[in-house]
Amino acid sequence: MTISTIYLSPTQFEQFIPDLIESTWLTIEPGILIPATLFTCIEYEAKKSEISEAKIKNILNLLQSPKNNFLQSRCFLDRLTGLWRYEFGKLIICKNTGKELRGDFTWPPVEILLKSLFTAFRLMDEKKFVSYIKKLVHPSNHREALAEMWPLLRIDHQTIHVEFDVERYSPPKENGKPKNIDLLVKYQQRTVLVEVKARTFYLLKLTDRDDSEATPGHKTSQLFKGVEDKFCEAKSDERLQGVWINIYVQQSYNKLIKEFNELNKNKIHFVILGGETENAFILTRKEEDRKLLLNLFKLNESNRFIF
Repeated sequence: MTISTIYLSPTQFEQFIPDLIESTWLTIEPGILIPATLFTCIEYEAKKSEISEAKIKNILNLLQSPKNNFLQSRCFLDRLTGLWRYEFGKLIICKNTGKELRGDFTWPPVEILLKSLFTAFRLMDEKKFVSYIKKLVHPSNHREALAEMWPLLRIDHQTIHVEFDVERYSPPKENGKPKNIDLLVKYQQRTVLVEVKARTFYLLKLTDRDDSEATPGHKTSQLFKGVEDKFCEAKSDERLQGVWINIYVQQSYNKLIKEFNELNKNKIHFVILGGETENAFILTRKEEDRKLLLNLFKLNESNRFIF
């Protein structure tokens, strides 16, 4: 694939997806309309939430910088879902067909962005949160940074301890580079280590083909590329270790089971296929671990990720 830095102008929004857009203007009071930008839409969504005005102001101040145009990103009201969506990040153009990759993946709901930001704000110290913000507002890293918070959107932040970018449970450094694990969660006297991945290659393969071409085959092994190397071997009773994979294309159940069983059983104890909602598909070595993960992340088991 190739990467382009082209963004849509306000008029191009309406021209490109007229059937999807209800409006690019936000009503703040009856008869008063303002352009829908991330700044105005975050404020709008925050008023509907339980987030205090002071906390939102603090988050917006950290997001706002003359070095980036993140909060000036254009938003639109999705006619089909009623959600405010935004576009930020480098436009992905398929290498073979020249098609532009657009859809839910490239237009996240502002509501999810706000939940992800507030989750990070609640769970991180100031230094870690500032580092997260820098990654989030970078066009090349935005989607990955956004997805990193999705496993934590529904946890009880008052009773559950969370650490980020944990190094002490990874194998020794190679070439001086640590292999940090994304999340450490303490829950019911258990330590849960989670590596979070956002896999988009299947979506790219489906998009980067002519309409006459057959649907490309699945290489399920790519889902787990590089995951085992992040963990040391451990018994699940000591440390429950696994990966949360944000995916955008359904996976073959039979191939998924096969690949899971071929992973190192002492390194990978579970796999979760999920996204920003409470729906997820879970594989575990032990039934009691599956129940723990469902309760910890407040998930509903779903087959929407498999076929």
